[in-house]
Amino acid sequence: MHWSDLIWLRWKIFALGFDRTMEDTYGFHQYTYGYRRRYLSQRSIYKLCDAHAVDIVQPDMGSSGGILETKKIGDYAEEKDTTMIMHFAGTPICFMANVHMAAATQNALALEIPNQCSDNPWWPNLVRMVGKKPMITKGFANVPDDAPGLGVELNDEEIKKHLHPEDTSYFAPTPQWNDLRSYDRLWS
Repeated sequence: MHWSDLIWLRWKIFALGFDRTMEDTYGFHQYTYGYRRRYLSQRSIYKLCDAHAVDIVQPDMGSSGGILETKKIGDYAEEKDTTMIMHFAGTPICFMANVHMAAATQNALALEIPNQCSDNPWWPNLVRMVGKKPMITKGFANVPDDAPGLGVELNDEEIKKHLHPEDTSYFAPTPQWNDLRSYDRLWS
């Protein structure tokens, strides 16, 4: 395979470091590379998009600030003609949140499917789809447009089968939080 057949070179920026990538932007402009959000600040992402140093951004919604922050990253990238491919590795609940976020972002090209689906056939069974559509059809995620919220409910019985052997508690009581107050005035 020739280098020009690549869609993106995922670890380029992480390997070189942010400063080196910015310095080499024009020297390597024939390559297409992406980045993963957990290694860079949101401001760095914007700088990369502003400099056209990347053609694809690859935020991980689980570590980039959730749905809203990832949507902001995608929208900013779109303004700079930069494509977004969603990175994902996690639970079926987080997967469905990624599906909704990707569906709501115009420049989202793809959402990685976690290897847990193929390695663990029970993975999609950790939740029940609320609507009529299955989670995945022929490799494509379905946006549950006929169900509320993320379109899934926990499958308690299936989850309990796959708890960690050293801690088999399932939603154990947390009395230690009954009296502790954070006084978080940022959000309240």
